[in-house]
Amino acid sequence: MNVSEFRSQLLDGHYNVIINKFNEAFDLNLLQYIIYNEGSPSDIRDYHEISIRGQELLLSLKNELRAFNSDYYKWKNTKDIALKINESPEFVFEYVKRKTFHEASGLAYDPDCINYGNEEKIFTNLSKVKKISSFQIMKDIQLKRRFDNLLNE
Repeated sequence: MNVSEFRSQLLDGHYNVIINKFNEAFDLNLLQYIIYNEGSPSDIRDYHEISIRGQELLLSLKNELRAFNSDYYKWKNTKDIALKINESPEFVFEYVKRKTFHEASGLAYDPDCINYGNEEKIFTNLSKVKKISSFQIMKDIQLKRRFDNLLNE
């Protein structure tokens, strides 16, 4: 069965972007369950065949995929994210700002994913973002801390 058929019939139609983001956030290595004929893919695509073991794994994570999908597309501010992942609001604010805006130009990568909440269009801790995963933020923050701890020994 290919990924398109599988996700349409059995995974509530979740788009590949969610499956790929979920895979990245939770280090699932789903590509090991993909059957492909040429090259080595970096993302899961509709035309890829998915093994029975891969199908079983994704089916076992169906509720988690739903929760991830909801979080990813939901408007949320950095305080909401910080509360959800039990992290410092200031630290989460800086992370989200860095991931949302181009450092040199100060322009948003995807303006449709930001609701500033003010006429001046100034990004604050009350501004809301979407198409960003609280769980990916948590993973990235934890990874940064591990590297910082490693370098501080």
